[in-house]
Amino acid sequence: MKTIVFHSYKGGVGRTLALANFAIALNKISKNVLILDWDFDAPGVPVKFDVQDEVRNGYVDYLFDVRDEYGQDIKYTNLEEREKYLKDCIIRIKDENIYILPAGNRSNKNYWLHTSSLNFQSFFNYSDSGETNKNTNFFTEDIEILKNSLDEKEVDYLVIDCKAGDARAVIPLMLFADKVVELFNCNNEGVFGELLTRSAIQRLNDIKKRYGEKKEGVVLISTMSRVPSKFTVAHALKEYKDFASQMLNYFDISIDGIAKDLLLIHEHRGLEIAESLILDKDNKDFLLSHDYIELFEEILSDDIEIKEKISSLGFIDWKTAIGLADQVEFIERFFSLQVLKGNLFNDDNVRNVAIRCDTLRDMLNGLGKDISDHLQHAGINKNTIKSKIENSFCDAGCRAGEGFGIEAITPGKVWPDVPTKTQDRLEGWLAFDRDAGFGNWTCRLDENKKICVIILQNHFLSGTEYGEYFLFGYIKGVLSYLIPGKDDPVAIEFKSYKNKEVTLAYV
Repeated sequence: MKTIVFHSYKGGVGRTLALANFAIALNKISKNVLILDWDFDAPGVPVKFDVQDEVRNGYVDYLFDVRDEYGQDIKYTNLEEREKYLKDCIIRIKDENIYILPAGNRSNKNYWLHTSSLNFQSFFNYSDSGETNKNTNFFTEDIEILKNSLDEKEVDYLVIDCKAGDARAVIPLMLFADKVVELFNCNNEGVFGELLTRSAIQRLNDIKKRYGEKKEGVVLISTMSRVPSKFTVAHALKEYKDFASQMLNYFDISIDGIAKDLLLIHEHRGLEIAESLILDKDNKDFLLSHDYIELFEEILSDDIEIKEKISSLGFIDWKTAIGLADQVEFIERFFSLQVLKGNLFNDDNVRNVAIRCDTLRDMLNGLGKDISDHLQHAGINKNTIKSKIENSFCDAGCRAGEGFGIEAITPGKVWPDVPTKTQDRLEGWLAFDRDAGFGNWTCRLDENKKICVIILQNHFLSGTEYGEYFLFGYIKGVLSYLIPGKDDPVAIEFKSYKNKEVTLAYV
């Protein structure tokens, strides 16, 4: 059984939502998941799965009843009775492989009494038959009980929802965890909490090594959450390092010891407000689902088979996107997100080709840098990276151009009456794009040689690293529909690009 702890120094970072989606992902690949709600002050796991009304007792009640019956000298060594108690608390989610051990019934006033009266330290060294120095660990015993707490099923993953607040958070972080997912916002408090957790886990791992413990140290996965959609990994990492460098004097961490990489969970206000899940819906076009899949891949990175199954749940990820036929989908998901946020609408709220040019330019700039950083980190040759990204942007631009082309040849969409002559279509298209702010372009057409030359005197993607490749693809996609041909789009082939002139041949 693997134990994964989702932890946050502050609340409101989307920790429980991420944990719930992780459980859903594991369920989709037929893994048995037991969720322990350790956020005793604000238990929310049952709410996420809409089973709050089924909660009667939980882990807090279990601990309280043990203390209430046996007092300060805990002798509750009957593991069968403890197992029965815990099993009675567990709730199964419908017919799924997801089980919840709740903290307790938060609607019951006794729950808050139990929470405030527990002395958690007393559970670490408790007496057995009067032997006060036995040093038996109550919580370690519970972990062994939980492994077999499901009827006729073995728990594959114990997932713990844990928010910091007092010393109670130390128990699952230091005692239970194989891996800790630390979620934090990109602000002073958030980065402080990440460094605090990083420092504590580092000290714990050092102690384990010193005493020769064979079990591997706890792995920390730093995850910046509720990140603005315009933030790339490189941007977020820079912000994180700027905050962290100002705080290192509070911790036993050097500048080399802070996170070298971050995972991002971008904001999605609709889902955050509704506190709704995403991986149990057909919402794979949302950027958020891709962020979750990437995080889950990292959590499960030591099991290649499981990781590949998790990867298959995503719409497409950057590793699949670059270099494969469907690579354009990776870029399109960013466009879909911007449309959902309303950033690709004009002032008249009409969606058309006149998108906000600065939005598109910034998006392409950030995306190119983000992909490049990922691939370099994966050890891929820089020349290979450049070639693949160029092709990817060209393909994405082509899809965008085809979209305009289809609209243009539909009567009433771009022109009241669609021109029949190629030159008239091209002039109308270039005028449309100039009005949209794309740039000042002209063209030459030789219908005998079937050559079209577009002269890019200036354009709005000038200065972006891969912007011109997106533009080349866009021109190719538009021309495949505007040049008269058969019922199907005509084939367009690039011939050359020199002195701002794009030369294309068509069938």
